[in-house]
Amino acid sequence: LQALGRDLRQVLNWALSKSESVLRAVISAIEGAGMVIADVIAWAKAAGDLALQIVGEVLMRAGHTVEYILLWVEKDGLTGIKAIVRGMLKAGAKLADLVAWTIKRGLQVIKDVASELLSLGVTLAQLIAETMLYTESGLKNLIQAFKEIGKSVKDIVEAGLIQPAVDAGRRVLAALRDLGHTAVEIMNAALDIGGSLLALAFTLILEL
Repeated sequence: LQALGRDLRQVLNWALSKSESVLRAVISAIEGAGMVIADVIAWAKAAGDLALQIVGEVLMRAGHTVEYILLWVEKDGLTGIKAIVRGMLKAGAKLADLVAWTIKRGLQVIKDVASELLSLGVTLAQLIAETMLYTESGLKNLIQAFKEIGKSVKDIVEAGLIQPAVDAGRRVLAALRDLGHTAVEIMNAALDIGGSLLALAFTLILEL
């Protein structure tokens, strides 16, 4: 590519204008030649979501880690995070790795990544389970993100109570309390769920 004597952006724009498969091939060649990945990511941010998705996919398939790819995305600001996450997941990125990186960031990033993951079929319960490995502030940010993307208290309570460990449910209810929800609100949500989870919710609420 360097021998073509063209600007990298021109080559990438040309590839994008041809087809997705051509763009994948060109990005793979750039990555394989050891050229600067930051320049490719900066181009993709300007080119749009499809370009970002393909970049995420190609870099992941090339063996780079979630942490490495998102570090370069983060350097220029996190524009297009949803699209690049979509590409990485398509290429086999592990949910645990995505959560490990995301949960250490601010609320907006957590919200963007959680929204994308949920749209791709990941459940609230899965995200909560992965977040249990980290700090209480990370869990609270995740739950706040759930609320801001339209999930109800019932959705969140149920996702917490169905965790294998009772302590996980306890932590979710405590996070809801810390975010301003009353015991009555939480109980009403549990009532809507019904079944055995209602008794568990009542027991955990008494412990708060």
